[in-house]
Amino acid sequence: MTFRAANPNTKITKENLYVPNITSEQAFVKGVEYAVELIVLYGLIGALGFYEIQKSVKASKKLEKQFKTFDSYHQEEVTKTNQLQSQVDILQKELNELRSSLADAKKS
Repeated sequence: MTFRAANPNTKITKENLYVPNITSEQAFVKGVEYAVELIVLYGLIGALGFYEIQKSVKASKKLEKQFKTFDSYHQEEVTKTNQLQSQVDILQKELNELRSSLADAKKS
């Protein structure tokens, strides 16, 4: 527990702060422990972030491919619809011509 957590209302001064004496070997070991913890922690966070970014990129590429496929099918359907509409217009025109020629034949 830290001094600040144990004594929240007490101001930190030299007199009330106790720092234990440790050997340089103990300090080195403690520093190496902290450094390894930081490297592992930040390495894990970085690797996880990189993995998530790669996963997102793959999903985006898959969606883009699906969209292109859908768009090509849509364009084909639009083309077919336009062709059918033009054929319907031609048939409608021919039907109107037949009706008018039939009406002329009945008048004569």
